[in-house]
Amino acid sequence: ASNRRTLSFSERHQKLVDVNDCRKLHIEALQKLQNQIRDQRVQNENADRAERKRLLRLLQNEQFELDMEEAIQKAEENKRLRELQLEQEEKLAMELAKLKHESLKDEKMRQQLRENSVLS
Repeated sequence: ASNRRTLSFSERHQKLVDVNDCRKLHIEALQKLQNQIRDQRVQNENADRAERKRLLRLLQNEQFELDMEEAIQKAEENKRLRELQLEQEEKLAMELAKLKHESLKDEKMRQQLRENSVLS
């Protein structure tokens, strides 16, 4: 013999209502979970975007500093080369003046020799 008794209409109806309520709660919980997952994804994407921007800014600042450092080094090197060139030009000018002076001295001595030989 079966221990289960037949449920009345109102009991069957109440059982269906309870099952439906349980399903609704389950669906609501799933939707809530889905919304939380979506919100977390959006937060993660925003955080990733912010982190990428921050890293990009850091890299740009670092590159700017490197470029400035390189520009300063180039300017110093150019200044050093200009000073060296000026120094060499001054040496050449002095050497040229010395050669001209010696050339004039030689020319005067030859002139005197010619004058002396003409007078003799």
